[in-house]
Amino acid sequence: QLFIDASHCDKRMDPRAAFQHFSDGKPVLEMDDLSCAVIAVFGFKFKKQDLRDLMEQYGTRSRVAVESEASEPNFLPLQAFLQLVEDRRRILGERDRALRLFSALDVKDQG
Repeated sequence: QLFIDASHCDKRMDPRAAFQHFSDGKPVLEMDDLSCAVIAVFGFKFKKQDLRDLMEQYGTRSRVAVESEASEPNFLPLQAFLQLVEDRRRILGERDRALRLFSALDVKDQG
């Protein structure tokens, strides 16, 4: 897998391109693939628990996982990844806007 240093990630990937790159030709992203793909799309690393929560919310269990009664989803198809990105962008965009408004009023830069 390609390692992306999130602290130096100025250019972000298109979600479809990130999916194709990190899925390595598979029709789904697994947890490690998802971790790399969100860094490429958003420019920063998500916490492991956040990734697990996203996989739980958007992911799908494989037939093997269903047969073994595994409780957690273990892969993410393209459409689910695109929905995840859209939803996270909406949430992060709202936070970013609030931060920019606050920063504009924080003339002494005291936070």
